Amino acid sequence: MSHLIIDAQSKDGREKLRRLYTVKRTEVELVRDRGWDPAYGLRFQLTKDEIRTQQLNYNIFHEKTFDEFLLYRQENSLFPTRESFSTIYIHPSNHDHRLLVMYLNSAPMKQVAKDNISALQTFVATGQFRNIIVISENGLLSAIAFHIQNEISNIAFTIYKDIDLAYNPTKHALAPIQVNYIHPHQVPEFEKEEGLMRKQLPLILNTDPISKWYGAQEEGVFMEMLVGTETNFAIFYRNVRDPSK
Repeated sequence: MSHLIIDAQSKDGREKLRRLYTVKRTEVELVRDRGWDPAYGLRFQLTKDEIRTQQLNYNIFHEKTFDEFLLYRQENSLFPTRESFSTIYIHPSNHDHRLLVMYLNSAPMKQVAKDNISALQTFVATGQFRNIIVISENGLLSAIAFHIQNEISNIAFTIYKDIDLAYNPTKHALAPIQVNYIHPHQVPEFEKEEGLMRKQLPLILNTDPISKWYGAQEEGVFMEMLVGTETNFAIFYRNVRDPSK
């Protein structure tokens, strides 16, 4: 499917851009919470022979209002299509560690089909990415989602619909005061320091919004600080469970 230019002058085009602007703002917060710096971003263009990249500071999505973003888009000829909101993030402390965020297109009111993932397949084939976030308007066909999540074992995928990123789940009124995610390889040290055993902790699924936000893996642990009922705050622990395993 060809990449469709979004016309900011039309009512429908402006609304599409407003939604993409909102999703991208939330995605930038997600990337930051996972330890990446949105200032180290690369916009890219695929050709038959190479992946062309150009550095861009994606903090603009928090520095600019929507109307300011539209003007910036026009003046710099950026973000013409849905796919152009995709980004490669370079880790500030390890430039070989890269995170790919792909915005996939689809036919109106349809899920992403096989002919919409050619760019994603190109990046997977490079072997340069261990973490990939896929964002689509209406989700992926079940066969594609299964292939991504279960048959590509060397890459950690997180799959979102636009509506999932309409807001930051860690900042709404009922969210914990503070969330710390302990990666599986850090859990043994955590168990010694806290005097706890991961296997005895209550479960949280890796499909939970908080788990997806941090890209939590099986056998990881969350430490959440909440407003207490009898004290100023209370701390709860959760053991991450992947129901597919």
